[in-house]
Amino acid sequence: MSYLKEIPPEQAEGARAELFQLVEEKIGYVPNAFKMLAVSETVARNQLEFIGWSQSHPSLSPKFSAILRLLVSREKACSYCIDANTAILQNHFSMTSEQIEALKQNPGDAPLDEREKALLVFVLDAVENSLGVTSADIEALRELGWSDAEILEALYQGAHQVAVDILFNAFNVQGN
Repeated sequence: MSYLKEIPPEQAEGARAELFQLVEEKIGYVPNAFKMLAVSETVARNQLEFIGWSQSHPSLSPKFSAILRLLVSREKACSYCIDANTAILQNHFSMTSEQIEALKQNPGDAPLDEREKALLVFVLDAVENSLGVTSADIEALRELGWSDAEILEALYQGAHQVAVDILFNAFNVQGN
């Protein structure tokens, strides 16, 4: 249980109960992360919308997003997100534990196409050192066919994951 005073889904009423129902429909159950986030209906609803947006992105694959979340969370030591995204990669993308460990050691060898690998490495570098990004970095991604909107949206996903990791670590969200 997190440090915040959560309302269990079975005791939720009104808009919060509706939110838990949406989460259950989308994910299949109400994870501890959403129990904590639902302390603020606004934050929980925004997170649910973000998940929907990132899962249905027209050009950033769900596999890319899961790998990105895993690797960002690894750097930020968020065990909840590491475990959740490891499970997603294993259950939805048939990655083995060995493949995931190799991915952690060398993100440039991620099981993605060359374009997505380059974008992944860019986002990981930018999340770690945003002041190190240069116009040449952006131009290299453009030359691979990425639009400015796609570059922004990929980095937005990485930066958003940093925020989620901070919240889950600070409020002691445990896996379920």
